[in-house]
Amino acid sequence: MRNVSRQQILALLIPLPPINEQKRIVEKVNQLFSMIEQLQVLQSRLQKTKLHLADALVANAVEGCDV
Repeated sequence: MRNVSRQQILALLIPLPPINEQKRIVEKVNQLFSMIEQLQVLQSRLQKTKLHLADALVANAVEGCDV
């Protein structure tokens, strides 16, 4: 950055929450990542089910036609 020296940046005090709050935040983030993974698995299963249902619908439509 032009008008801010490296020393000024290094001298900045960055407030952090207490360690117990940091741990609580990390735990919550980990729970959310776990939920995301579970939802991705569910989404994949639902996508496969959707494809199978579409295939079955087309197969039923073709079998039901008098060709």
